[in-house]
Amino acid sequence: MQSLETGDCWLLSGVNALNTTKWGKKIIKDALRPDGEGGVIVTLKGANSTQKEYRVTLSELDKALLSGKYSVGDDDMLAIELAVEKYARKQITDGKLGKSPEKAIDGGIDRNMMYLLSGTPTHDFHQKDPYIDSALDKIMNNPHKYCAYCSFKENTEHLTLNHAYSIKEIKKDLNGNKVVVLINPQDSLEPETVPYEEFRSNLQLLVVQDDPKNPDETLKSEIDFIDEQLEILKKEEGDF
Repeated sequence: MQSLETGDCWLLSGVNALNTTKWGKKIIKDALRPDGEGGVIVTLKGANSTQKEYRVTLSELDKALLSGKYSVGDDDMLAIELAVEKYARKQITDGKLGKSPEKAIDGGIDRNMMYLLSGTPTHDFHQKDPYIDSALDKIMNNPHKYCAYCSFKENTEHLTLNHAYSIKEIKKDLNGNKVVVLINPQDSLEPETVPYEEFRSNLQLLVVQDDPKNPDETLKSEIDFIDEQLEILKKEEGDF
């Protein structure tokens, strides 16, 4: 799969991240079903809307391929792209998303892609999150349990600012050096290996999901802890 003109690397990287695990592949598979006419129906379980299913017709797929705008190389990815675009445009029409319809999926929307497909909120770590290194260790020690994608705060030798990458694995190379293998949606066939220090020092955002059917209760970001405290306060206020 290769991305073209649409600025939806967040979307493509979210799908690519799910595709790194067995349970993530099943989430993708379960989200797609034929419409009986050559097209596909995409289910977005995490959509912030009563409408969860979006049909992408065969003619819409063909038109998108000819446009030179969307991703190429994988019809399932293209169908997901178009379905999310339909969802985003509906959010714009309903006044829930302040964007131009022509740029509906550029730069992200109200849900990240792993959340949209799985229906389960992700764990989002900012660059100074005190729990981010623990999450990275989990990904390294058990790569088949976690899906993750990330973005960076500046351009470096191997990394690009304002661009999302999936994490395929974190490991040690043959020389014993710690490295991160990233999937760039601009060309998912050629994973990029980056020195861990370059990756870690430049990391701006890390989005992690574990198997919704077998969650890791110890995987929490600072935002998760804040949300938990807010829920406790709401409950306490409701008790009075």
